Amino acid sequence: MAGMSGLETIPLIKKVHPNLPIIVITADTSAQTERKIRAQGIFYYFVKPFNMEEMGQVVKSVLKEKN
Repeated sequence: MAGMSGLETIPLIKKVHPNLPIIVITADTSAQTERKIRAQGIFYYFVKPFNMEEMGQVVKSVLKEKN
């Protein structure tokens, strides 16, 4: 993202759409970053490379929860 990190973007998204489930995909494997991201109330957290089947299940779960 130009000019800001995903970590900085999450609170902005939450402010506009507080109930939107956020799925984070990152290449950063640090435990500190994961804690910071999870503390912001995201729905799911993937580290690259990730399993596409798992991603499909997470998306299905989000859609099921929202219906």
